[in-house]
Amino acid sequence: MTPTIVRISGYPVLTLKVIQDNRETLFEVQSSVLQQSGRYFEGLLGNNFIERRPRDGEPWIVDMHEIDSNVIEKVLRFLHDEDPAPLKDLPEDELVNLVELIDFLQCHKVFHYLAISYWAARVSAASTKSLQGTGGQLLYVALHMDLDTLVKELLDGLQHEVNNSQGGASSSHTVGQSLCLRDGTPLMFHPCLNKFNLPVLLMNNRDKLWAAEAQAKAEALELYYTGISPYFPCGHKNNLATCQKNYGDAARKMSCYYALSGFLMHELMGRGLEPGSFTLEAQASKSAEACFDMLDMINLVGLQYHADRHNSCNPIQGLRDGLRAIRQRFEAERKEYDIFPMPEYLEQGMQKRRWESDALLLDADISSPNASGF
Repeated sequence: MTPTIVRISGYPVLTLKVIQDNRETLFEVQSSVLQQSGRYFEGLLGNNFIERRPRDGEPWIVDMHEIDSNVIEKVLRFLHDEDPAPLKDLPEDELVNLVELIDFLQCHKVFHYLAISYWAARVSAASTKSLQGTGGQLLYVALHMDLDTLVKELLDGLQHEVNNSQGGASSSHTVGQSLCLRDGTPLMFHPCLNKFNLPVLLMNNRDKLWAAEAQAKAEALELYYTGISPYFPCGHKNNLATCQKNYGDAARKMSCYYALSGFLMHELMGRGLEPGSFTLEAQASKSAEACFDMLDMINLVGLQYHADRHNSCNPIQGLRDGLRAIRQRFEAERKEYDIFPMPEYLEQGMQKRRWESDALLLDADISSPNASGF
C-alpha cells in the first residue's frame, strides 16, 4: 500500500513514519520544533538515542507505531504553526484522544495555553449540568492538562450525580449498588484513572449519604407513627374498610377520641396511607424528600380543631416541627456528602506541573486510598 505523505513544514528535515494497522503515513516535519516540544521527542531525536540524525545525504526517517495518524497530525500542526483554531472546539471524544497523545508525547507545556483558554471552559460547562456519561472522560482531560480547580469541580459534580442516581428501574437507594449517573447511565472512567480508586471513593461517600437518608426517613416515620397511633381505631389498625364503617360520622360524635380517630383515618385513606405504611420497608421506594412531603401533607389542621373543640390534648401538633428538624439535619448531611472527599495523594499530585511529573504518573503505585504517590 502506498504511504500517504503529509507535509507539515515547508522546510522539512525529518520524516515521521506513523504505522497503524499496516497503513503508513509520512509526516514531513522540522526536527528542531519537535525536540523543543517535550521530553518524548527530545529523547527520541537527541544525540544519545538511536533515532538521532543520520549521515549526510541519508533521509532522516523515524518510525512511530500504533499512533492514530489523524490525532498526531493535529498535534504536529499545532507544534509548527501554533494555530489554536482547529483544536479549540473538538468533540469530547476527539479531545480525550488528543490529550492521550499529548500525555504520551509529554508535551503538556506547549498545549497548556489551549487548555486554560479553551478546553477549561468546556470542561467547566459540563461539570455544571448532567454529565451524561462524559464526566469520567473530561476528568482525564482536566487532570492531565493541569486544570486543578476543574478537577475538583468535576469530582464534586460526579459525586452529586451518583448520590442522586436511581437503582435501575427502581427509585430506591440501595447501599453498594453499582455507580450510575442521575439518568441511569453507568459511570465510566478513563483507564488511566483506575489507579486513583475514584469509583471506590465516590461509592463510599454515596453510601454514607444513602445510609443517612434511610436513617432520616426512619426517624420521620417513627415520629409520626408514635404521634398518631394512639388515635388509630382500637382493634382495626390494619383494616381501613372496617374503620370507615365503625368510625364514621356517628362515631365521631361519641367522643373526642372517636372524633380524632375518624378524622385521622379519613385523612390517611384519602392519601392512600394506612397504619402499616409508617415503616421504612413500606416507603423504601420513596426518596427522603418524597417521604418528608408525604408526612408534611397530612392534614393536621382538622385534628387540631377537634382537639380544641373538645378541650383535649392534641399530641400531634408538634409533629411538623419535629419533621422540620429532621429535614434540616438531613439537608446539611446531603450538602456534606455532595462534596467529593479528595484523597491526599490526589491533592499532592495536582500540585505538581503535568509536564514536570508525568513520569510519576506512569510509575506511581497507587493501589489504596492511603497511597501518597501520584
